[in-house]
Amino acid sequence: MNSWQGSYCGPAPTPADLLSRWNFDPWALAILVALALWAGRTRPGAAGIIVLAFAFLSPLCALSSALFSARVVHHVLLVAVAAPLFALSRPARATTGVALPLLQATVALWLWHAPVAYDAALGHMAVYWAMQATLFGSAYLFWRAVFSQPAGSGAGWVFLAYLAMGLLGAILTLAPNAVYATHAASPMLWGMSPLSDQQLGGLMMWMPAGLPFVVWGNAGTTGVARDGRTPVIWIEGMVPHLKALHLSFVAVWVAGLIALPRMLARHDRADLQAEFAQIRRATHFGYIWVITPVAVLAIFTGSTLIFIREVFTVWIFGKLVLVTGLVAMHAWVGHTIIAVAETEGEHEPPEPLVPTVLIFGLVIGVLFLVLAKPNLGDMPMPSWLLQPLGRQLPFDTPKP
Repeated sequence: MNSWQGSYCGPAPTPADLLSRWNFDPWALAILVALALWAGRTRPGAAGIIVLAFAFLSPLCALSSALFSARVVHHVLLVAVAAPLFALSRPARATTGVALPLLQATVALWLWHAPVAYDAALGHMAVYWAMQATLFGSAYLFWRAVFSQPAGSGAGWVFLAYLAMGLLGAILTLAPNAVYATHAASPMLWGMSPLSDQQLGGLMMWMPAGLPFVVWGNAGTTGVARDGRTPVIWIEGMVPHLKALHLSFVAVWVAGLIALPRMLARHDRADLQAEFAQIRRATHFGYIWVITPVAVLAIFTGSTLIFIREVFTVWIFGKLVLVTGLVAMHAWVGHTIIAVAETEGEHEPPEPLVPTVLIFGLVIGVLFLVLAKPNLGDMPMPSWLLQPLGRQLPFDTPKP
C-alpha cells in the first residue's frame, strides 16, 4: 500500500484509547512553526496557532477519523476560528472585495463535504492536506476581506457566510440516510449510528457553529474610540455592533426552530432505545442550550435597537407581531419536546411541514417589513405606542 494512503489521523479510536492518540507528526509541527513565523508576534496569530495545534495535534484529530461530528468541530475551528485570527494578524492593506473570497470559501466548504470528495480526503493523506489547505486558505482570504471593510459593512458578508454553512448543515441534518462511507461503521464504537452521527454533525454546523460568526460579525465593525466621545457618538458606534449581533442571533434562532420539529418527527419508540435516547438528548440540548438563549438575545438586541434608533413607526409594530408568532412557535416546540419524550402515554411526533411553512412565512414577513419599511402611517395607532412609555430617553439618539 502507498504510504500516502489511509487516514492522516490514523484509524478510528475507541473511547478507551482516545486520550493516548496525540499526533506529533513532524510535518504538522513544521507547518505550525511556519505559520507562527508568518503570523508574527501578534496575539491573534498566537491564538490561531493554539487553535490549529488543538485541531491537528490533540486527540480531536483521531476522533475525527471515527465521528463526522468531530470532523465538523475540526472544520469549524479551521474556517471560523483559526482563519479569522490569522486574518487579524495579517490584515489586508486596503479595502478588498468580499464577493469573490466568499464564493471561493463557500465552494471549498461545499465541495469537500460532498461524499466523494470527503471520503477521498479521509482515505488519502495528499488529498487530506489539499482539503485542509483549501478550506483554511479560502477562509483566510474571506475573513481578511471582511475585516478590511469600512465600519459595519462587513457584518452582512459574515451573515451570508454563516447562511452558506448553515444550509449545508441543514441538508446533512435532514438527510434520510448516512452519506459518508468513511463513517459507515466507526460511530458504532461510540454508541451512535452513522445517521445519528451525521445528524449531530449537521446540527452543529447549522446552529452552534453560528456563534463564531456572531463574534466575528461584531468584530468586523470598527471599534468605538472612547476618548472625548459624547454619549450620542458612542451610541451611534454601538448600532452596527448590535445589528450584527441581532442578525446572527435571529439566524441561529430561526434555524433551530426549523430543525427541531424535523428532529422531533424522527422520534419513534419502535426504534432501538439507544437511538431514541440520542434523538431525545439532541432535541433537549438544542432547545435548552442553543435556541432558547439565542432567542432571548435576539429579542433583547432587537428591542435595544428600536429604542436606540427611536423607530416608533407602524411597520415596526407589525414586525413585533410577527416576532410574537416566532415566540409562539418556540413555545410550541418546547411543549412538543416534553410531550413526545417525557410525558407518559403515546404522543404522535409532529408533522414538520406545517411548522416549517409557518416559520418561513413569519420570517418572510419580518424581512419584508424590515427591508421595504412600507408606509403604513394611515393606519390608526394609539399615541402611547409611538413613544417610549410616554417619556424621552435621557439622551439624544440617532434617527434611522
